[in-house]
Amino acid sequence: MIACRFISIWYECIISRLIVRVNRPRVWQTRWETWAKTDEGGPRLVLAVAIALGLVLGLRGQGLLLPIERALYDRWVQLRPARPLDDRIVVVGITEADLRRLPTWPLTDDLLAATIDRIQAAKPAVIGVDLYRNLRRPPGSQALARALQAPNVITIQSIDGNPGSPIAYGSQPPLDRVGFNDVIYDDDGVVRRALLLSQNERGDLFQSFALLVALTYLQPRQITAVESPLNNNWMQLGQSTLIPLEPDAGQYQDLDAAGYQIWLDYRGRQNFVDVVPLHNVLAAQVEPDRLAGKVVLLGTLAESSRDLFFTPYSPTERYQARMAGVLLHAQIVSQLLDLADGRRRLPWFWTAGQEIAWIVVWTMVGGIVAQGLPVLARSSLAIGGVMGAIGCAGLGLFYGGAWIPIAAPGLGAALAWGAVAAVRGQQARQQRQMAMKLLGMNASPAVAKTLWRDRHRVIESGRLPGQKLVATIVFTDIRNFSTIAERLDPDVLLDWLNDYLDVLTREVLARDGVVNKFTGDGILAMFGAPIARTKPIEIADDAERAIDCALAMRAELIRLNQSWHSRRLPVIQMRVGIYTGEVVVGSLGGRDRLEYGVLGDSTNVASRLESCMKERQPDNCRILVGDATVAALGDRAEQFLLESWGITTLKGKHQRVSVYHVSGRRSPDTHLSN
Repeated sequence: MIACRFISIWYECIISRLIVRVNRPRVWQTRWETWAKTDEGGPRLVLAVAIALGLVLGLRGQGLLLPIERALYDRWVQLRPARPLDDRIVVVGITEADLRRLPTWPLTDDLLAATIDRIQAAKPAVIGVDLYRNLRRPPGSQALARALQAPNVITIQSIDGNPGSPIAYGSQPPLDRVGFNDVIYDDDGVVRRALLLSQNERGDLFQSFALLVALTYLQPRQITAVESPLNNNWMQLGQSTLIPLEPDAGQYQDLDAAGYQIWLDYRGRQNFVDVVPLHNVLAAQVEPDRLAGKVVLLGTLAESSRDLFFTPYSPTERYQARMAGVLLHAQIVSQLLDLADGRRRLPWFWTAGQEIAWIVVWTMVGGIVAQGLPVLARSSLAIGGVMGAIGCAGLGLFYGGAWIPIAAPGLGAALAWGAVAAVRGQQARQQRQMAMKLLGMNASPAVAKTLWRDRHRVIESGRLPGQKLVATIVFTDIRNFSTIAERLDPDVLLDWLNDYLDVLTREVLARDGVVNKFTGDGILAMFGAPIARTKPIEIADDAERAIDCALAMRAELIRLNQSWHSRRLPVIQMRVGIYTGEVVVGSLGGRDRLEYGVLGDSTNVASRLESCMKERQPDNCRILVGDATVAALGDRAEQFLLESWGITTLKGKHQRVSVYHVSGRRSPDTHLSN
């Protein structure tokens, strides 16, 4: 369902893009069309998933992910609770202590015969002798030959040996009681599979030692190995069909599946069967009931025998990392007996198509997580949750008998997430640079940075929401601009005016102000917006920066007039009005045109201050501030040279405003003397 939905979205995005390209409609944009058109989300997600899938499937096809998959499999084997002790099997083990007690090693024929006879006396169901005897070791050769002829004794040979070849005792056991004990292991040396049937170069068929032992035990119960009704090339053992491994079984891509192999399902790491030391048997210190009716396997446990193998448990074993061969055969016999009785099911795998679908789904999930969560911290936590979900799903199915891919979907999800996140990060950096550049045209770098940082909170539904705040408004205007404009050619006028406005803008931005708009021959600037300033000290900062900005404009105007005079351009005088109070700021306009507007009585007062008492121009840049700005300054007002121009009623206003003329800043010495 997820895959189908994703494809439908992708298709919708592509079709809608084609429609827009051909018809260019101004309306009728679906949600997904807008997403694809403005954010490139659909194509980006498709491309990221495709690249990630191609890489993962390529690595998997080359078997490069197999070591990770096997390591995870081994770890799960270690974490799985051990099954109860199999009371059908007893191992008579030749330990290091036994080797120290024996007069010689290997066992002489009479000692081995005596061991088999003592075990036979307890009436076991079957005796498996996991010891090579290719040479006589007298005395007792005849006694051993007789012991090996018992119908419940299974012996071993290698696959490379001749089937039924004499073992130097004058006679040979029947072919159906000689099995190979060869062990197959992966290229990392770990035994994870059991070989039940094999052929030599001449085509002679061999049965494994463990299979012969299990069949001998099951024979009185009328359970034999037969062809499976599901496939005549498969073996049916009791209630279970032993489906052989294929070259692509599980996470393998090129497994050497020669012979008849099944997955070895370990019963446990230790104490999964009863173990009896050899010297206890020779000393008749074993109760007959302990061996009666059971599978008894005789083999070496001593490390010096070198009949040891690595298993999935080996990495966590502190003292004995490798498992003795006879215990490995006991694991296989226990599994075969459980399969025959229906107590266990054979480990199973998905088909190649199912595994690829599993990898595709999780790779898509990784890309969707990165696409849907723009905040990196949340996205990182989410992809961590995705990886955890993959692992939990794999572990849960493993406990149910399945081995599914984990490294491949995990890597696919991570790569898709990383690809989308990287592209989004790059686009975010480009967007930030563009936004900072655009914002920097009308706002200081500090304000632009704050706006970008709080963009998700500040911007709603594609516009800046209206908010009430306290700001200091600055209006500027050129005195007698109309007269000047009449004397200049339009192109000269435009260049001359741009020089002037550029200087004013730089001074505003240098003090973290915002140029809201150009009013032809002046500007409307704000200090304290668009990020609300709520503390009195912050409002005082805004008022102080506004007056400092006006004083800087006065100084810059002197320089500009000198430059213009040398170029025979008009020199000017200007007026500045400053007022502090509540305003409402936000987006103004419709869908096709929006601008950042400022509304409120304080804006009108600042405009009236700039234009009031035009006949009074004490200097080239007259700066008038209202009483609200002086009040906002508090004690800081003493830093400025303020001259009261009295209380006046501004044009179009009913309330009267105290007006102050700012002639400069007090020098530190003057401020101290006052």
